[in-house]
Amino acid sequence: MELALADLASVEKRLLKSRTGPDRVELEKARDDLLNKRPATLPGMLSSKPQLLALISDEPKPSPLAAKVMSAVSTPAIVVCALLEAQLAAESDVQARNEMMEAFGVDPADTALNRLSQAISKLLNRSVFFTVGPEEARAWAFAQGERAQDCASHIHSDIARGFVAAEVKADYDAPVRLEGRDYGMKNGDIVHFRFKV
Repeated sequence: MELALADLASVEKRLLKSRTGPDRVELEKARDDLLNKRPATLPGMLSSKPQLLALISDEPKPSPLAAKVMSAVSTPAIVVCALLEAQLAAESDVQARNEMMEAFGVDPADTALNRLSQAISKLLNRSVFFTVGPEEARAWAFAQGERAQDCASHIHSDIARGFVAAEVKADYDAPVRLEGRDYGMKNGDIVHFRFKV
């Protein structure tokens, strides 16, 4: 509701400056849509952006109230136990962190941070591939369905322009495969791009 009210204020402000023409017609339609609780189709409207509901809880598992809220809303929702996540992040001893996770029944592969990251990626239709070198490992976001050559351009346009092949591994211990420019990149791929200058 707050996002729709902010959009309405923005549209009203733009209407004061607009006189006539197609721009004013679009603004009036957006105002009517917002007043009638419909999403506005103007670019940049906050209320038309994808939304994710993060429920802050005292427990790592959803309480009956949180489960009820999650089932009542139409947007994706996850439960985050912020206090526990902060304690886990602050714990530098791996064994102590694992014991804490076990005590609270948290799966190490299913932390709130992981679930939040996955939910955001799904909501925005984004995935991640990795490049690993001797001095650094880096994650690169890409739109699902992008080809290898498109993904190379996220690193540098010269790599995409001189693309020869992509050395791809599904995970760190997997064998390397050689893929061409039309290879559909997958979430979690570890890639080394071959290119000519």
